[in-house]
Amino acid sequence: MTKSQEMRAKLSTMKGECQAFLDGGKAAEARAKMDEIREMNDMIDMQERLEAEEKADIQNSAAGRVQEARQRDAVAEFAAAVRSGFRNAMTEGTNADGGYTVPDDISTQVRQYREEFFDMTQYVNVETVSTKSGARTYQKKKTVTGFQVVGEGTAIPGLTQPEFERITFTIAKYAGIIPVTRELLSDTDANLVRIIMRWFGRNSAVTRNNLIFNKIKAKTQVTIASMNDIRTALNVTLGSVYKPTSKIFVNDDGLNYIDGLVDGQGRPLINPDPTAPAQLRFRVGTNVIPIVAIPNAFLPTVEGVAPIIIGDVKEGITLFDREQLSISRSDVAAVTGFNAFEQDGTLFRGIERLDVEEVDGDAYIYGGIDLSKATEYGSGYSAFLGGAPIASGGEGGGD
Repeated sequence: MTKSQEMRAKLSTMKGECQAFLDGGKAAEARAKMDEIREMNDMIDMQERLEAEEKADIQNSAAGRVQEARQRDAVAEFAAAVRSGFRNAMTEGTNADGGYTVPDDISTQVRQYREEFFDMTQYVNVETVSTKSGARTYQKKKTVTGFQVVGEGTAIPGLTQPEFERITFTIAKYAGIIPVTRELLSDTDANLVRIIMRWFGRNSAVTRNNLIFNKIKAKTQVTIASMNDIRTALNVTLGSVYKPTSKIFVNDDGLNYIDGLVDGQGRPLINPDPTAPAQLRFRVGTNVIPIVAIPNAFLPTVEGVAPIIIGDVKEGITLFDREQLSISRSDVAAVTGFNAFEQDGTLFRGIERLDVEEVDGDAYIYGGIDLSKATEYGSGYSAFLGGAPIASGGEGGGD
């Protein structure tokens, strides 16, 4: 037991004595004891700092001895090489021939490569729920015909009545475990716990992306073969109900394809938003629609067909979030193949519970662009434009 630990044990006894004075109504004695407790706390703080410095000195001394030993070994091997008349040329690649004199540039600080990342949840509706399952009631879409002319004394006809439907959700649990040895946690100079937490966070985002994209791709994929198809999707299929809040989602391949399209005056159809340069806008006829690029890793091209999503997915898709990502760690738990207590390690566990459902399928379309068409006509004159350049302000090519 260290000196500071002994002092803390004494502090615990002093606190008990102070409590006894208070219980007995002895305010003066309790006040005096509190003064002693404060003084003891100050002494403990100073003692712990002193012990920490002593420990650091010991560690530095040990590290110094190791370094000295390495230097002595290097000197000894170098001297042996001298005595042998340097029969072997001194090379950096061989320790005895000079390699020991060249330090290795090794950093154990974990660096991370720049990686693609995308979070689709920012574009869909996210609703927090408190039950495992449930339902939401919606009024069905139905054509309203209006009132009819009714003559005097004539019976008033009935109206079509509103109808209702329910969208149900069932929460599922998604989880994963990472085992780590105690030695690794103790010996590494990298912030390994922070790296593990970030890794769980990325897995959570990928899980949610997959659920959202799988729900979208469950729709029948329509072929987007020209600008006219996009214009018709916006003006007719989505119409005035969804077009004002619509976006166009494409992957890297799709963005690369349409990024080469120009109008009849050679102006690109994709331009940055002047108020937010990082946000791209796509000019389709009289419409200017925000475009969102999704990395291929999250929404891949399949058999030469690049996916394209057009519409308001916030109206179309809802993510029901029962439990956001929670991360726990244990040094006594056991899973198949790893017993944290027996194997002196730590288990990190990440869990989240959610469900993704399509709420309004009319709010968006899921399409595909055949990328092979791009190489047949060249940039700016692709089949996507109808085989001819778009005339500014005219009908040619579909803009």
